Amino acid sequence: MGSNNIPQSYYDKARQVVPPATGVTLSADSTYGVTQKNPVCVGDKTNPKSRNVFSFLNTLRGPQGQEISYRRMGSCCPFKTPNGIANGMAVLNAYEVTWINNPKPMVVYINNYDEGPMSTPFGLILAKP
Repeated sequence: MGSNNIPQSYYDKARQVVPPATGVTLSADSTYGVTQKNPVCVGDKTNPKSRNVFSFLNTLRGPQGQEISYRRMGSCCPFKTPNGIANGMAVLNAYEVTWINNPKPMVVYINNYDEGPMSTPFGLILAKP
C-alpha cells in the first residue's frame, strides 16, 4: 500500500467542513467496503473526488453511533475502469476508520473513479441528520 504523509489535522478539518453525503443506505453485505473486491464507489464527475470521499466518510458512525475518525492509509489494488486516469487503470484508496472503544481499526476501500450506490460498511451506521 502506498504511503500517506498527510497530517491527521487535514482529515479532522474535513470532518468539520465537508457535509455528509445524502442517499447513503445501510449495507447487509459483510464484504461491502471492507474488501478490495467490493469497494465503496464514490465517483462523481461534478465534484472533486476527495470531497466525495470525505462526504461519504462523514455519513458514517460506529455501531453505537460513536463519531468516527479516519485517515487515508494509501493506494492499492490496481483495476481496470473506463474512468481511470492512465490507460484505463485506477487504484483504490484505503482509509483507516476508528471510533471510541473500538479495539481494532476498520479499513474501508474506496473507488474514487466509478459511481455506484453508497452504503455503510457492515457494522457501521449512519449519522443522524
